This record gives sequence, C-alpha cells and structure tokens, in this order.
Amino acid sequence: MRILTACLFILFILNGIAQQKVETSISEKSIIDQLNLYSQRNDLKSLNQLFPKYIEQLQKLYDHGEYEAVKSSYLSIVEKPFYESVSDSLKANTLMAYGLALSANQQYQESLDIYEVITQKYQSVLNRNIPLQVRLYIEFSFNYSSMGNQKKDIISVEKAIDLMESNFDKIKVMDYIAAYNNLFYYYGEYEDNVGINKTFQKFNTFYQSQFQKPTNTKEYYYAKRVYRKMQVNVATVNEDLVLANKILQQIKNEIQFSPSNERPADINYYLSCITLLCDYYNYYSDNHIEGIRLGKMYLAEAIKYKDPFSMVLAHSKLANQYREMKEYEKALYHVNASLSAYDFPPTSMSKFGLETMKAMNLSSLSIHDSAIGIMEKNINALIEIHTGKKTTLLQVDEQKLLDLNNNRYVNIFISSALIYNEAFKQTRQQSYIQKSEKLTKLASLLFNEFYRKGAFTPTLNNLHKKIVESYFFIALEKYKNNSAFAIEMISTIEANASVHLAKEFEQKLLQSNTPIGLLNNDLNVLQQQKTFWVSEQVKNGKQKNYAEKLKAIDARLNALNKQIQSLKKGFVDLTLKDYSIANAMKLLNKDEAILKYYITHEHVYKAYITHDNIKITLLGKKIAIEQQVNQFVKALKKPNNQVDTTGKALFQLLLNDVSAKNLTIIPDNYLNYLPFESLQNPQSNDYFIMQANITYNASIALWYLHNKQKQTNTSVKLATFAPTYNNTVYNNTQFANLPYATTEATSIVHLFDGKAFIGQQASKTNFLVQNKSYGILHCSMHSVLYDNDFNQSYLLFANAQPMYFNELYTKAIPAEMVVLSACNTGAGKLVEGEGIMSLSRAFTYAGVKSTVVSLWQVPDKETSEIMLLFYEQLKKGLSKHVALANAKQHFIKMNPLKSHPYFWSGFILIGNNDQIADATPWVKYAGFVIAILLLSVFIFLKRKRAN
Repeated sequence: MRILTACLFILFILNGIAQQKVETSISEKSIIDQLNLYSQRNDLKSLNQLFPKYIEQLQKLYDHGEYEAVKSSYLSIVEKPFYESVSDSLKANTLMAYGLALSANQQYQESLDIYEVITQKYQSVLNRNIPLQVRLYIEFSFNYSSMGNQKKDIISVEKAIDLMESNFDKIKVMDYIAAYNNLFYYYGEYEDNVGINKTFQKFNTFYQSQFQKPTNTKEYYYAKRVYRKMQVNVATVNEDLVLANKILQQIKNEIQFSPSNERPADINYYLSCITLLCDYYNYYSDNHIEGIRLGKMYLAEAIKYKDPFSMVLAHSKLANQYREMKEYEKALYHVNASLSAYDFPPTSMSKFGLETMKAMNLSSLSIHDSAIGIMEKNINALIEIHTGKKTTLLQVDEQKLLDLNNNRYVNIFISSALIYNEAFKQTRQQSYIQKSEKLTKLASLLFNEFYRKGAFTPTLNNLHKKIVESYFFIALEKYKNNSAFAIEMISTIEANASVHLAKEFEQKLLQSNTPIGLLNNDLNVLQQQKTFWVSEQVKNGKQKNYAEKLKAIDARLNALNKQIQSLKKGFVDLTLKDYSIANAMKLLNKDEAILKYYITHEHVYKAYITHDNIKITLLGKKIAIEQQVNQFVKALKKPNNQVDTTGKALFQLLLNDVSAKNLTIIPDNYLNYLPFESLQNPQSNDYFIMQANITYNASIALWYLHNKQKQTNTSVKLATFAPTYNNTVYNNTQFANLPYATTEATSIVHLFDGKAFIGQQASKTNFLVQNKSYGILHCSMHSVLYDNDFNQSYLLFANAQPMYFNELYTKAIPAEMVVLSACNTGAGKLVEGEGIMSLSRAFTYAGVKSTVVSLWQVPDKETSEIMLLFYEQLKKGLSKHVALANAKQHFIKMNPLKSHPYFWSGFILIGNNDQIADATPWVKYAGFVIAILLLSVFIFLKRKRAN
C-alpha cells in the first residue's frame, strides 16, 4: 500500500481502499485561469512562480485516491498554450505526478514509459534535483517489481540508495526508509542472504542513530515497522527461530500501544512477519508438522484481524506444505480457499501463481484435462496482458515477455511445462510436448534474465531442476539421438547453471596473473572507505555532510572500474568471455570426454560430451539410485565390507558406454560423495581406475577455465607442510602425531628439490607467506570437518593454529596444485546447485587450479605410500590425473591384500590436470625412440603398398 510517499512496496497488489471522491476544486480552476492570464501578458516569471500551486493540487487529488482526476488534469494542462512556457523543472515534476497516478492505477508499463521520458528529456533537472532523482529510481523499482521484473527492481533501488547516501543532506527520511524497505524485500524475494544481512546492518546503523528515542511521527513508526520486520527476517535467515518468534511476539504486543492511525499498518507488518516464518518451513525445512501448525496460526490471525490477503497467503502456505507431503487433495482444498478469499484483479501475479498450484495438484491426482484447462487459460491471459494482444502460446515471441523475469513467473511457466509432460505420457498427444517445449524455453530464457550469477539459492536450484527435468524429457521423447538438439539443450542448461565458483576462480586468476590484481586491491580499499563514510553519514544524519568526500570516492571507483574492464579485454584467455558448450567441446581431444550428471527432483540423467557429440541418457529414479550410492559409499569406508555386487551394478548404471581414456566427471548432488574409480566393470572385473584416468570438476564453466589456458611452466617449485602435534589440544580435541607425515613430506621434497616446513616451521603464518612462492603446496596434517557448520571446519597447522575453511575465501593463492593428504579434505556439507562445501572448494575459490583430497579417513601409512607413488609419477612428466591413476594402480599391484577401494579410491583429483614437470631424460629418450620406430613402420607400410 502506498502511504504519503507513494512508494512503499506492497505484497503483489494494491489493497483497494474506499476513498471519498474529491471534486476538482475551485482553486485549481482559478490557478489555471490565472496561468492563462500570465501567459497572455507574457509574464513568464509570474507563470512559473504560480505553477507549483497547480502541482500541489495534483498532489491533493492523488492523496485522496483520485488518480483518474490527476491523469485527466495532466492531459488537459499539457494542451494549454502556456504549458510551453513552463520551466523544465516544473514540467518534470508534473510528469512525475502523472506517472505516479498511472502506477497507483496499476498501469505499470505506462508509468515506466513516463519515467523513461523524464530520464531522457529532463536529465539536467534530475542532476540538480536529487530528491526528484531519488524518487524516480524508487518508483522505477516499484513498477518493475509490480510487473515481476526481478532484475531491474533491485538495480533501480540500489541506484536510489547510492544516490541518497552521497547526498544525505538533500533527501527525505521517508524516501530513505522506503528504499531500504524495498531493497530488503527484493533481496528476500531473491533469497540473497548476503544482501539481506548487509542491508540490515546498514539500516540498523541508521535506525539506532536516528530513532534512539520514540517520537510521535510517521517517520518513527514507519522506520520501527521496517526495522522489526528486518529483525525477524534476519533471524529466520540465520535459522535462529527462537529469536524470530520472540521478536514476532514483541511486534504483536506493540500493536496495542500504536496510535489509531498507525495501527492498521502495524497489523499489516505483523502478519507479513508470520509469512516469513511460514516461508522458512516451506522452503528450508522438512518439518512439515511445524509448518502446518504455523500456517494454521497465521490463518487464525488473518481471520482475527480481518485481513483477506493474509488469508490468501496463509491458505497458500498450507497448500504448499500438504503438496510437499503428497497430500494433494488437502493441498487442493487450501488452494481453492486461497482463491476464494480475495477479489483478485485480472493482472494479479498471485492469482496466476495460485491457479498454477491448483493445476499442479490436479495433475498429481491424474486429473489432466482440468489441469490443462486451467493452465491454458492462465498462460493465454498472461500473454495477452503482457503483449497487448491475443496470441497463442506457440506463436508468441519469447522476447516480448522478457520483463517477466521473476521467480514466480518462471515457476508458472516451467510448472505448466511439466503438467503438459505428464499429460503427454498419458495421451501421447504431440501438441502437448510442443507446448511444453515452448514453455520450457521461455522459462529458461526468463531464468537466465533474472539470475544474477551468484551462488544458487534454494528457489534458483528448484527452478533450475524443473527446467532440466523438462528439457531432458523433451530431448528423449521428441529429439532422441538428435545430437544438434542435445548440444543446444546442454548449452541452454549450462548457461543457467551456477557459475559462482567459476566466476570467483576467474577473478583470482586475473588478480594473480595480470595488472588487474593491483587495481582490484585499490578498488577494495576505496570500497572500504566508501562503506566507512556512508556509515558515518548515516550515524550523524544531516548534522554533518560528507557528500563531497563520497562523490570523490565514487568518481575514483567509476574510473577504476572502467580501467579494469578495459584491461580485461586483453586477458580473454583468463576469463569466461568466450565460454560456451561448443567452445568447451573444441578443447576436448579425441581420447577425452566430460561426463556430466544431472539430478532433478525425480530422475537422474547423464550427458556424455566428446569433441563432436553429446549423448544424453535417462539413468533412473533419483531416490532408488541415491539409496544404491549411499549403500555403496558407506560400505567403501570399511575395508572388510564386500562392495563387488553394488559396485558392478553402479558401473552398469552410471558408466555404461563410457569409453574415453581421459575422463572429467562432473557429479551432481549425492554423486559428489562417490569415487567413480572404485566401480567395477562387470565384464572384466577390473576397477574403473584400470580403464580411465579420472579428474573431477565442479562445473563445465570451471573446467573451461582450467583447460583454456594450459600450464606452460613445467618447473614448478614445491613446498611441504608437516606439523608435529605431540597431543596438542585445540577446541577440546587432542591431536596425536601423524607418524608417516614427516617422512612423506621430506621424501616428496627430495623428489622435487623443494622446501620442507616440518614441525614448528609448518605454521599457518609460513603457509600464508610462502604460498605465492611455490606452485605445489603439500599439506600432511590433521583436518577437522563439521558437516553442519562449514565455517568452523579447519586445517590444523603447528602450534595449534587453525586455518578455517572460510578464511580461504578471502585469500588469493595462485598455486598450480594443493595436495591435502589429511583425512576428509574432500568431504563436507552438500549444498544443492553448488556442490560440496569442502576444503577443495575453498582452495578453488582462492584461485588454486587443482587439489588432491580424500573423501574419507585413510590410514596414515597407506596415505603416505600413495602420495609418494603419485609424486614419482608426476616427476616423470605425466599429467596429474594420469599420475594419480598410475599411483593407484601401482598401489593395488604392490599391495594385493589392500586392493579394497577403501585404501586407495578416496583420493581424488579436482580441477586442472596439466603436467607440472618435464619428463625425466629417460622418459624423453624412450618417447623419442618410440616415435622413430612408429615413423619407420609407417614408411615401410607406405612403400609396401606402393609396390
């Protein structure tokens, strides 16, 4: 609802409030008559002095809800002869009033068009009038959000806040609160937890400094509501539900003390805070019982306070809980109750979402005709509203719907596609799969438009899985064995996949290998300075003015950013600029392939990518395969367990038709815990390690970066770190010495003529200081892993110095390879859409090209033996993945009683697999002799054929 500032963001739609109609006042007519008179006298000065009175009249009409009167008055006055003599500043303000009326009348696109005119035609006015410019950005964000443009709403409000904080003395407090309220809401919609926490910290500084004591002002009550809601949201994001409920109760208790004119808004915010808690149980928790209890409480409160839209939301939360529990009839009851609780306008995004949920539940109950009827009505209405004409789904131009880049619209389109797929399975009606393909492409296009290329959130991951599921279904049903479609499909899917880790790795590559690193350091310093001075400005309010200081910092930031972007053009080989599946395929040799797995909500798929083809396969149901994999991995971790039968079955399922000698595996979800080399070929009874040289990677985008620029320096320096512990106690845990670690570290150093940091020298300080001087860093030490709290996991250096995993995210380590022979260094919490939050991932984030890690605890002696074999193979000039494969093969042959995969398969290579040393002389000589022999045979055969 818009109150006073006309820019407070509302939940989905404007609440209609009966307003007493206001007649066009006599004073307005008198003003216009007087303006005509001044115009006739050519008294432009008086005309422009009086015109603000006319704008005040428009504001009065607006405040009383007479939006049509505002529109009519504006359209009339611009036709008056004197209007041409009005100053640009007054014209801009008048046009703004017209745009606000359009927006309040839910004519969002028309309103945006007006704001664009102001931006283009009156830029000089905006440069002088900061409050107007701020208001314009806030209104842009409101209208974009109302239309479902999740990308532009955030960009617009961020611009408003940046402008306000650089001109704090010129802004209205209500606008500042509104902007932060909107930004916080948008970040919540996007599930940007980093953005949520940062926004709260900044608003907390503002609130604590400006509203230390309660005041009976609209600014105070508005700020308090926004602050309390932020508190609940942050507590929920941080999973502190006790605190969230405590604040919620505080908000409820405060309602009884609210002034009568503020109480309706306080109740509205209280109910919206219950929504936040319901959302936690809908999207982040499997505790459906608590979710249903909270949903029923929300419904009771909505009924108590007679809030129809909260009744809609409460029923929808309950419907979602019952759907997750597969109780589709109960879910359907609550969807219907939600739809009947409110009189939705035709353009309501909420109504479209609820109708889609209804169709999904009908489809799950196999009532396909009704589901499709609802869905087609929904889709046709959406197309007509947003294109302005009646167009069939198959004929619509997807580009015309790009402004619908919102997670709700994406969900509507992709859920509709899945409903068509279910109906196609039953009827085999071709029109269903054609419509599904169109909707899947549209959902994918919109997803790509609003995804901000950061870490995947639960909503992003959920939508991406749905898109992948639908695409693979279409590929296997409509385009079976069609390589061209498979390439196009995987390209589209991967363009939408999380590139968060790849982008961070790209940044660290640029920082470590180009002049951009120094500029980035300067950039970080300036950003820290800006953060400090913004905080000081907010604390001091209008008593002090740091505007000029902030403007100077902004100017330097803009100049630096331009310089960095310009420099990046010269380092394309270090970036994802040319990344595509087609270009990735070009980097594959003929004996090389990428094996990418996709696990959706229902199924597991495989994409086998070679230099000239992509073959896709449906492997089976997600849950059934997960049970098999979990059983196998559990058995692997105990050397006495038999794993042959399950290992062979999984080989047949996961690796069938895989023939490449050099293979990069990109697992998904629970497959991240599986060492594929431990699976047995049922034909030969050999482990897969005997058949292929295996590397793992997090994504095709990261693989592309790893392989785009090959390692040219084959004389990489090596350093080893092997602390002694002597029963050191850290964090209530005692650490014994690793008896073979020192021998392992010194032996490896002798092989590579490196440097060993042993005992007290293996300190965290030495590691941080020395890591830029060595291309290979080998760590023989204890690690501690907390599955549920990645930030508390650590490597333990000498003198009980922990290197917490999250510390690595702030470092830049330009190493070619880090080898972690500690236990469990490849394990961690699985975050869907992103992978395992392991030490390997942390080092990749820091810029390390490859890591060797262990998936479980392997005895110290066997670990040292495999490590030494690995380095011996590296010393011969072999690629990393070949060296590790050879090391494992040699270990099995040398230790027949330890051939169980428990001893050797847990060590895996992740990342770049280039060689790191020149071949030893005898290897070079042998290679030369073999080449001569092959050439001689070739010449002999050629001459024989000629004769």
